[in-house]
Amino acid sequence: MATEEPEGRTAFGYNLRRIRRAKDLTQQELATKAGIHVNTVVRAEKGQDTRWSAVEKLAAALHVSPEEFSRPIPASDP
Repeated sequence: MATEEPEGRTAFGYNLRRIRRAKDLTQQELATKAGIHVNTVVRAEKGQDTRWSAVEKLAAALHVSPEEFSRPIPASDP
């Protein structure tokens, strides 16, 4: 699931964090909404391997499609 981007970041982790912050949720709040452990959210935002079932739960909790997590990181975002 993780696509490597510059500086070790992943598109998945970057987008998950971007969407979560845009919805003004903490990692704990997102985990609760998604019905998963907060450590899963933390690891996912770091770009570590994430089970597809967790990706689906995160997408549902954020009201986005799972594909939103795979958008490229903008070149202008360091």
